[in-house]
Amino acid sequence: MPQPPTAENRTDACPFEASAGTQSRAIDVPLPRELTGDWGPLPLNPTVHEVNEIGRRHGGSAFGRHDPWRITRAGIPLAASAVRGVGRAALTPPGPVGRPFVGSVPEMRREPFEFFRRCAKEFGDIYSVPFPLGGSIIVVNHPDYASQVMDDPVGRYSMIGPGQAAMGMIGAAIPMLEGDKFRQRRRMLMPMFGRRHLARVAEVIADEFVGRVDSWARWADTGQEVDLQHAIAQVTLPAFLRAMFSSSITAQEIHETDVDLRTFMSLMASVTLMSPLPNLLPLPGRESAPRSMWRLWRLTRRLIKDRRKHPVETPDLLSLLLEATYDDGSPLSERDLSMELMILMAGGYETVVASLSWTLALLLAHPNHLNRLYAEVDALHGAVPTP
Repeated sequence: MPQPPTAENRTDACPFEASAGTQSRAIDVPLPRELTGDWGPLPLNPTVHEVNEIGRRHGGSAFGRHDPWRITRAGIPLAASAVRGVGRAALTPPGPVGRPFVGSVPEMRREPFEFFRRCAKEFGDIYSVPFPLGGSIIVVNHPDYASQVMDDPVGRYSMIGPGQAAMGMIGAAIPMLEGDKFRQRRRMLMPMFGRRHLARVAEVIADEFVGRVDSWARWADTGQEVDLQHAIAQVTLPAFLRAMFSSSITAQEIHETDVDLRTFMSLMASVTLMSPLPNLLPLPGRESAPRSMWRLWRLTRRLIKDRRKHPVETPDLLSLLLEATYDDGSPLSERDLSMELMILMAGGYETVVASLSWTLALLLAHPNHLNRLYAEVDALHGAVPTP
């Protein structure tokens, strides 16, 4: 992998960083930036010892000796090394050094998309982002590298890190798995994403959308202001549940699940410090993360219990998960089943709601495209669109 150019020959360096000899415009006090340097490619599957030796030969610790704030960046790495009984690896990906104590969290929280865009432009496809107390995450942008990390057969990479220990207590879905477990779980779900099954799913979703969107006619010519993002959620969630799980829920459950899924997504994003932490205190009359997680767990358990009592003739995603087994013949645990359903609902539902909301907002801002859409709808003469 080619090394990214240094700040000395770049004019578009990240504004929240400065190299050792340059002044940043975004911050008053210049902070040094650590780059790996021209070390060349690493050996195939290097050991920690080999990485440390390469770092020593090329002055990998020089940055630490000249960083006056180095003690603020060593808390978590030093503690982790002490617990594991190993030394700190000398070679790390390039990336912004960040501020003392808090790392790059202020810049990341302020403009997350712009922050990662600039980091990718400055540091390439693999870079590290410093977190508070010396912690950090490694960001992998290129799909080939992401595939290498996720398919690694010997467990050299971790996407969960210290959170792996909690998976046995709360359950694990595909985004939380690594290595062989990830590959086996992915094989379990692949039959549901074949062309024939997706065509059937599209028909179910289109039918559900038509029936529910028709009810929007009550707002026509009333002058009433409508929160379309909320209305889209009321259409998308039941359509998704019917298509993927052959299940239905009440109007009250639709409203609660919409709140719960948004809280769930916010809770997951807060782990990376990119989203505010949702309310953790289950006070009476107020929505909270514990209440939302309890309702989601109760909903998924009910869906699983009902399916076991009343199997369906046409296989869907839920029946596939209930029948799936690992290579050793063991089924998914009850916790894993619930967490898989939560992740599937959150990932499939929230992305559709966001995409449709933005689509409608952009159509209103571009009348020419909106008129073309009207023409396509009129050409159907009331027929349901085909996938």
